[in-house]
Amino acid sequence: MSKLLSIIFLVSLSVTVLGEEYNCGQAVFNIEKIGKYESSRLHIQAKNNGRETSLWKHSIDYTNFLCVKNKRNQFKALINARCGGTGCSESSYTIIDPRTLMVELVPFLRRDNLKLTEEILGIKI
Repeated sequence: MSKLLSIIFLVSLSVTVLGEEYNCGQAVFNIEKIGKYESSRLHIQAKNNGRETSLWKHSIDYTNFLCVKNKRNQFKALINARCGGTGCSESSYTIIDPRTLMVELVPFLRRDNLKLTEEILGIKI
């Protein structure tokens, strides 16, 4: 039994997991960064009324979460998850509707999508 616990402990040391929890509208968002540097992955989970949405993003160095209201006064979750290299864009937004848990925008790798995000929401970010 102690051997098993030792193995689990060593495995847990080899992976860095940073989890953050956010509320937006009626949904709870859990964002976990797994790994370091270019190999890092981001796991986004959204839960609302017993339903769940899950999304994975790869090569993530920086993450920001915003809960905003669009031009129709509806809550929208914005996750700006981007890499940190010279070829990376500053704006790489994912939009999730906290009411329906639908993913409304997934960014293209290395393409800035701030303008498209603002067009979809009808507001300035």
